[in-house]
Amino acid sequence: IGINMMQQQDDFSDAIKHRATSIQLHNTDDINRYHLLQTLLHNIEYRYRQFLTLPFSDIRDEYKHASNIWNRTLTFTENDQQFEGQAVDIDEEGYLIVQDNDGKTHQLISADIEF
Repeated sequence: IGINMMQQQDDFSDAIKHRATSIQLHNTDDINRYHLLQTLLHNIEYRYRQFLTLPFSDIRDEYKHASNIWNRTLTFTENDQQFEGQAVDIDEEGYLIVQDNDGKTHQLISADIEF
């Protein structure tokens, strides 16, 4: 996992400046890297335990609420074909349900997705 912590907006090239960010840009306080790492690892472990012990349906609503994928146009690749559409749901098994611009529904468990 790569986490961009300290860069400022001027550090980014013009090609990515509109979509790149860092924790520093969203935080007014000094960042303690060790505390951040400790918190991150604690949360990963907590979610991993949930993943191992609970059915996905038990955490589905929280997962959907935390996702930033809704109401955005996205491009995804499936079987070497590129599609554009919108994410509409996450099913009970954890598949992302996407409706492409032609109205066809796709179930994605793993895909390259761009906004």
